[in-house]
Amino acid sequence: MEPIDRKKADRFAFLEAIYNRTDGASDEAIDEREIGSELGWTDDRLEAVVQYLTAERLIECVAFGHNMGITHEGICEYERAVSEPGTATTYFPPVNIINVERMEHSQIQQGSRDSVQTFTMGASDAPAVQALLSEIRTALSHLDLPGDGRQSVESDVNTIAAQLSNPTPKRSIVADCLQSIRHVLEAGGGHLLALKIAEFLSR
Repeated sequence: MEPIDRKKADRFAFLEAIYNRTDGASDEAIDEREIGSELGWTDDRLEAVVQYLTAERLIECVAFGHNMGITHEGICEYERAVSEPGTATTYFPPVNIINVERMEHSQIQQGSRDSVQTFTMGASDAPAVQALLSEIRTALSHLDLPGDGRQSVESDVNTIAAQLSNPTPKRSIVADCLQSIRHVLEAGGGHLLALKIAEFLSR
């Protein structure tokens, strides 16, 4: 049996993905399998999440097949969750304590957008940073980032990639860029990915 926290994190991740990809419009349809593939889920895991969110009327089938849309209730629930990340909603715990996939022994800082975190980068961290960069690049394809947020994130991603290609990457530069990306993602709806970055920086 999966932990309840994992189930809630999955449900929030799916709701956030469908909200972002429809721009919060209840008349738009998205293939649920595309979101499942993007999140790296098995069919069973995806089905469990879709069944729950559908039963609670947060999403609904709006076309034939696997095309799903977010309902008015789902929009309100998601916006309530991200507008007050320190407060639980009807269906989700506070966003800033939702456990992200594979976040073990995490030390996430809650309700601390501009806080300072200590980050020490070792050789073994490079693959994890590369994985974060891959997720960030994928997220850029569907996130509605404010202002010049997309350009800012792309610039930071390129800077980090350049550091990783260096035999002795400068930890302060990598940390500053990740922190900058985190802030932009928080403002643009990428809260789960922002939390994952925060967890990495806090190790």
